[in-house]
Amino acid sequence: MTVSLFSFSPPEKISIPTLNDHHPDFDYLFSLSKKYRDFSGHILFTFDRCLFIRHNAVAVLGGLVTHIKRNGGRVELNIPSMKRNVHTNLAQNGFLSFCGYDEPKWQGNAVSIQNFEKTDQDAIIYYLHEEWLLRSWLSISPRLLDEIVGAVWEIFTNAFEHSETQHGIFTCGQKYPILNELNLTLVDFGVGIPVNVRRYAIQKGRDIDSITSDKALQWAFTKGSSTKKGKRNAGVGLDLLKEFIRLNKGTLEFYSNDGYVFIGNDKEIYESGLPEFEGTVINLMLRCDEKYYHFSDETIDDIWA
Repeated sequence: MTVSLFSFSPPEKISIPTLNDHHPDFDYLFSLSKKYRDFSGHILFTFDRCLFIRHNAVAVLGGLVTHIKRNGGRVELNIPSMKRNVHTNLAQNGFLSFCGYDEPKWQGNAVSIQNFEKTDQDAIIYYLHEEWLLRSWLSISPRLLDEIVGAVWEIFTNAFEHSETQHGIFTCGQKYPILNELNLTLVDFGVGIPVNVRRYAIQKGRDIDSITSDKALQWAFTKGSSTKKGKRNAGVGLDLLKEFIRLNKGTLEFYSNDGYVFIGNDKEIYESGLPEFEGTVINLMLRCDEKYYHFSDETIDDIWA
């Protein structure tokens, strides 16, 4: 009788550190994505070193887990290695159930992790209305709420149209009561905004050697700019959102390829030379303090004029 002995390789362990929303945190997430987004083996995420994991990291990790699984790989989470607060947060925002664990999410202060694989307008609008904005967190008029949702919907549609993402858009958010902030992060693992802008420049017969990522992003955010034929809009649909952020004292950030955009504090910053990310991460932070919500219908009309 012949006996077959099968040897099973142990999983590759990845120890997740504490992750916030500063440049070094994204540097870590982007390096992880670069190394493992095409991985098809067995990974075990451990959390011994993790004291806190912010919603933006949850969105990126959710996308990475999805990519690995759809490559035929296997992802496990070492649940016992999680600190109690980390476990509670990852259960609340749905990351544990997203990864296949029988731990149901609940609302609390979390805006749950979601993967929108296609331009499902009804599902996305519902998510933005009901999970993100309509939970007594922001005291804004129905019209302004609709306009903000519409502006973020534009970001979704641009990502679906231009990013060439294989697995859609990943999103997660959180209200941080102590900071009085409401946050939302969108992630796609596509080609990136600067790559799209350079492709468009090539089609127009322009020299792309001087188009650094900061210049590409600045062009993409200029009103009237679009890489889609026959479509002229506010870059990525940000006119009203940018004005609202200015009055709200919030912030909007984009990471795409090696480029970075910061909008807030009455300024816009465009940078190049950051660690490369093949895709785009968008962070939106709004302040929940009512004193920042004085938008009249006339103000909204002026912005769209």
